[in-house]
Order: sequence, then structure tokens, then C-alpha cells
Amino acid sequence: MQTAYSASTLLILALGYIGLLFFIAWRVDRSQLRSPLMRAVVYALSLAVYCSSWTFHGAVGSAVAQPWSYVPIFLGPMLLFLFGWPLIKRLLEAGSRHQVTSIADYMGARYGKRPMLAILVTVVATTAVLPYIALQLKAVVQTWQILSPQLQPQTSNSADSAFVVAVILAVFSVLFGTRRIEGRERLRGVMAAIAVESVVKLLAFMLVAALAVFFLVDQLETPAYQELLVPWQTVNIDSEFIARTLVSALAILCLPRTFHVMVVESPPDAKHGLARWAFPLYLLLFLLMVVPVALAGHVLFGAQSGSNPDTWVQTLPVALGRDWIAVAAFIGGVSAATSMVIVAVVSVAIMITNEILSPLMMRLNAESPEAVLRLGDRLRRIRQWVIVVLMFASWLVLQSVGDIPWLSQIGFTSFLAAAQLGPGLIAGLYWRGGHGVGVIAGIGAGLVLWFYCAVLPVVMPGDAALLVHGPLGIDWLRPAGLFGIEAQSRLVYATAWSLGVNITLFLLVSLFAKASPADERQARVFVEKAAPFKEEGDDFELSLIRISQLQSLLPPFMPTDQRDKMWTQFETRYQQRLMPGDRAPRFVVNHVESVLAGIIGASTAHRAMVQLEDSQQLAYADLAGMVTEASRQHTFNRELLQTTVESLVQGVAVVDAELRLVAWNSRYEELFEYPERFLYVGCPIERVYRYNYSRGMLNLEGDEDEQVAKRLAWLRSGHPYRLERTLPNGTVIEIRGNKLPHGGYVATYIDITEYRDVTTQLKEITQELEAKVESGQELLSTVNARLRQENRLRAQMEARLREAHQSKTRFMS
Repeated sequence: MQTAYSASTLLILALGYIGLLFFIAWRVDRSQLRSPLMRAVVYALSLAVYCSSWTFHGAVGSAVAQPWSYVPIFLGPMLLFLFGWPLIKRLLEAGSRHQVTSIADYMGARYGKRPMLAILVTVVATTAVLPYIALQLKAVVQTWQILSPQLQPQTSNSADSAFVVAVILAVFSVLFGTRRIEGRERLRGVMAAIAVESVVKLLAFMLVAALAVFFLVDQLETPAYQELLVPWQTVNIDSEFIARTLVSALAILCLPRTFHVMVVESPPDAKHGLARWAFPLYLLLFLLMVVPVALAGHVLFGAQSGSNPDTWVQTLPVALGRDWIAVAAFIGGVSAATSMVIVAVVSVAIMITNEILSPLMMRLNAESPEAVLRLGDRLRRIRQWVIVVLMFASWLVLQSVGDIPWLSQIGFTSFLAAAQLGPGLIAGLYWRGGHGVGVIAGIGAGLVLWFYCAVLPVVMPGDAALLVHGPLGIDWLRPAGLFGIEAQSRLVYATAWSLGVNITLFLLVSLFAKASPADERQARVFVEKAAPFKEEGDDFELSLIRISQLQSLLPPFMPTDQRDKMWTQFETRYQQRLMPGDRAPRFVVNHVESVLAGIIGASTAHRAMVQLEDSQQLAYADLAGMVTEASRQHTFNRELLQTTVESLVQGVAVVDAELRLVAWNSRYEELFEYPERFLYVGCPIERVYRYNYSRGMLNLEGDEDEQVAKRLAWLRSGHPYRLERTLPNGTVIEIRGNKLPHGGYVATYIDITEYRDVTTQLKEITQELEAKVESGQELLSTVNARLRQENRLRAQMEARLREAHQSKTRFMS
């Protein structure tokens, strides 16, 4: 029962298929999905990442062991989506509103932004994921061995094959999952590829199921087939069935990969209602198709010793001579495994990076803000290495538990670990009284009991002293008989103890623990659907963080156009410019924190802002030291220049060789009556000239462009100048300009209004005196003329008198 496909052929086929998926992801990232309907379809299909190789292969194995025992795997999520949709919708709204990046980020942000809780959730998620990834490796290796004669277990090293698979999946996880790190929906292209994989694995399973149906048509009347149908005619809904259904429902909420696809990558404009029906329908199809495959496998392989039902999806087409369907099943299994592995390791890598490694880096460099400002540059590389380490760790787990015959034993064990997050997650959406310490206590105790009651009985030999007699021979502490309570089902027992103690401790501690202001604030914004930072939305109070720090922090996380748009919105809201050296208003800090929270998580983003603020009250030189030595020296020189010009009594403006304003003093602003924050470092002097022209401060004989161009040309020429100008408000200034040694220009502006007033007054007095003198001279001339006239008249009179006297004398004589 072998195909003719070589190991290299199958490897090339698998690599080609994964390469096609990568191409799809790349194209979608470039072109995006603009249709809301298409985004809704992709979202609904991407939820099928829940159906891993355990679903593809292990469901048949569970059905063979006990008919209908596999149903809870599908039934739990189906019931949750159909009847628990208000819960899912509330979770989606919370995730979008708070821009959560992972389930650890959600839990940490909801319960007071507690880093310890986020770390604990990360540990639980990693613990749940590693054996589950090991399960995918095991499933792929099994199908590879079935189709390739060269890789049969008795002739090859399965560990080597698993290692090759782990390396391939690690490479593609790095390529798929770390191409983008900014913002929500960072894996938009990956989601499209996963949607394609969901269709591929469904079609592949349909082909196998259809082949099984055609085979069973000839077996309908045989007594052996009729006997096989007897166990399928009844459904035993016992405690194990209920426990599996509950765990499966919680798992789809709490597994890192499903939470990431369902909440983190949820497109805001998608029609989520489509997923409510499409995803349960998808699961229903899988649920129904398991039956014919299990029955056909029973007929073909039931009597064979050593036949593993987990491989029947692959071996059935081979046994019936349909090699092409076997290859399709192989591709379907690869789809199920790769989609799960890529999203799982990427989501866990995000958690480990955001909640553990990034805070650790900041803590180790707490005295220097440089660690915060360089965080974005290191984030992608750190995540890539975390993915590689996770894949290697999963391979090591496979070597430890690889002899477990049933995939379902690994699957439900991982499901139960993830389910420990369920009580805190659900309560956080409805109960304001839930306390972070209570969640930590509940999850911690639940995880310990999960390991003790669910993991140890699987990984330890059945006759181990701990399992038989309990630790130190204490019988009532046996993993299967705590406090004398026993159960036939290990899963039911572990579920009852772990989740029961988890919920109890969570409730008790929450009722008695005192809520901090952060607890109350976060509870309100999550439970009451208040927008985060709403209460501080118009808070213009100045923080200790400088604008330049925030501007240096954001580039690795946001494209340039988005940053520019954001700063423009800030300045519009603040109604003035935000200069690099300014202290950032609180609403700006809060918004930047919310942006970072959507990338590195709420707890880490909050810690970054706190560390920046705690390290503040720095000079420009210290601030620039966070980036590079060169920028530190540049900033120090600029501060020294600014301090120098500020001490001058006259107005001063300095432009660089590119004719941009680099320094000025307050006297310069006062003289020209510039609006507050109109001037800023780097402001083109052309902008200043045009503004002055609009206010009538330049020569208005020519047009604006002509006047501005003339002044710019004068600055470029470097010629010194000296002139006086009377401003529209009557102020008279003397302007002197000189070229700087290394390019640029410095201009001084002296208010000479009083001097000109005195000069004018003196001139007026002089003119008045001169007028008066001139007026006196005219009067004197007139008097002289009159005197001369009187003298002439007197002379005439005297002459006449003499004549008269002479006449009289003559007359008298």
C-alpha cells in the first residue's frame, strides 16, 4: 500500500504549494482587499485555522475509538457562534476599541495593565501551543511517510523528518509572520492565504469523503457493515462529551491562533455576521464527512493489526488506488498544519516579544530612554528569533511525547491548558468587579492542576509511583484521586479540578481584593464600552515627555504619511505647532501610547511611556543622546546658540545655508508680532517673508513672488546690508544682516523708534526756530522801511518848514 511518489517529489510539491500561498499573501498585502464583502469572506474562512491537522486526521481516529466522540471538537465552537454571538461580538468590539495585539495583551490591559498577568497568560499560551505544534509536526511526518516508500518508519529516522518539517515551517513562519509589525491587521495577506488553505483542506477532505461514500455503496448490504452501524445509531451525551464540548468552546476563544485571527486581525469594516453562520457551516461539513471516512476505514483496515486510524484519511485513497486523491489529502493535511503553525507561532512570538522581552530590555536599560527609542528597530529581529526558538522547542516536545498514539490526547490536553484563560477573559467583558490578582491566582492554580491531572498521567509510565501511590506515598494526592475524588475520564477529572479551582479563586480573590485606580479605569472602559483615554481626550496638561522623543520613537512602527497625518491632527486639535523641544501635551502622549498598544501591547506601551516620563527633565543634549552622538552634539550646539541669542536685547534671527530658521529670540517675535508658535526650528525663511508681505511689512510696489525672491537672492549672495523700515504699527527698526562663516545668515533688528521720535522732534524745533527767526527778520525790514519812510517824510517836513520859515522871514522882513 504505497504510492509511487518519492520523498523529494512530495517535498517539492509541498514547498511549491507553500510558495503559492506566500505569493497570495504578498499580492494581497500590496493590493489589499477593498471590498467589505470580500474581507468578510476572508475573515470567515480564516477562522477555520481552528481546524488543524488534528481535525483533519485526528477526528477520524477519535470516531473510530468511540463513535461521535469527535463531535465536541466541532460542536463547542458551533454552539458558541450560534448562541454565544453576543459574547463574541462584545469581544470583537473590545479588541478593536483597545487595539489589542494578543490574548495576553487583552488580559493585561483589561485588569489594570498588569505586566505580571500578561506574562502569566503568555506562559499559559506557550505551554498550550508547544505540544499542539508538535502534533502538527507528527501529523505531517505521518502523511509524508505514508506516501513516500523511502520514509517508512522502519527504514528512516522520524526525528530527522520532523526536524526538516520544523525547519521548513519555521522559515515560512518567519517570512509570513514578520513582514509587517505595525498596526492591527498586520497579517492581512496571511489571512487571505489562510482563507485559501481553509478552502483547500475542506475540498481535500471532501474528496476523501466522496471516495469513501462510493466505496461504501457496495458495502451497504453486507452484515459486517450493518454491524459497524450499530454504535453510530446512538449518541452518548455523558460527562466526557459535555467536558469536551465546554473545553472546545473555550479553546476557540483562548487559543492564541484563534484569538489572533478572530480578534486581532478582525477588519473593522467586515460584516462579522457572515462568520456567525459560515464558520459553523464549515465545521458541520467536516463533522458529517468524518463518518464515511471512519466507516470506510473500518471496512478496509479494521482487521489489520497496527493500523492507526489517525492516518486513514491518507491511507484510504492509497488503498483504493486513487493516488491523486492521496496527494490531495497530503496537500490538505499540509494546509491544516501550516496554517495552524504559522498563526500559532506568530501570535505567541508577539506575546513573548511584547510582554516579556521588550519590557525586560527596557528594565535593563531603565536609566536610559535610548532603550525605548530603539525598541522598534529591534522588534522584528527579536520576533524572528522567537519563532525559530518556538519551532525548535516544539520539535523537542515531539521527541518527548511522540509515542502517544492518539492525536486527540495531545489536542485536548492543549485545549484544556488554553481554557484556563476563559474565566478571566469572559468575566472581563461583563463584570467590573473582576480583579487582576484574582485572575492571576485562578490561572496559576488552574495551570498547576492541569499539569498535575492532565499532563503527568500522559507523559509518565502508567505504573509510576506518583500515579499509583501519590507524592511521598500520600494516596489522596494522586493525580487521578485528589482528596479521594476519582473519575473514570481523565479529561473530565482534569477539567473539573483545573477550571473549578480557577473560577473559585478568581471569584474569591476578586471579591476581597481592593481595586486600584488603574483597575477601576480599565474595568470601566472595557465593561461599559467607554473609549480608552476618553476622559483625557482634551487634556492639554503638559507631560515631561518631549515631542522629539515621541517623534523618534514612532518611525519603526508607522509609515511616514501616517505619522505626518497624525501630527497634523495633533496640531489642529492643539491649535498651535508642536515643536521638537516642547513638552508633549497629555492627550498626545495618550494617543501615541494607544498607537503603540496596537503594536507592542498595552502593558509594554504603558511602560514605555512611564519610562520616558520618569527619565525626563533632560536638557536638549541629554535628549539627543538617546539617538546618536552626532545628533546630541547638534542639539547641544543649537541649544547653546538659542541661549546666546535669547540673551541679546535686540531681535535676532539666524538662518542656515538652506535658508531655514535655526535660532531666534523672543525680542524678534515681539517686534514683528508673530503668532504664538508661528516660528519653529527648520521653518523656511521664505514662509516668514510671505507672511510679512501679507501684513504689509515688505515693499508693496512689486508682487509677492518678486519681493520674496529678491530677498532670498540677497541672502544667498551673502552681502551685508543695513536699512531702516517702519512697520505698520509705527515701529521703526534698523536691520543689519551679515553672512555667517560656514553658510547661513544672521540678522539683527533694533527698535529705533524712540531715537527717530527724538530726531523728528529736534528737527521740528529747529524748523520752528528758523521760522520764527525768519519771521523776525521780515518784521525788522518792515519797521526799517517805515522808519526810512518816516525819516523821508520828516526830512520833507523839515525842508518845508525851513522854506516856510524862510518865507516867513522874508515875509516878516
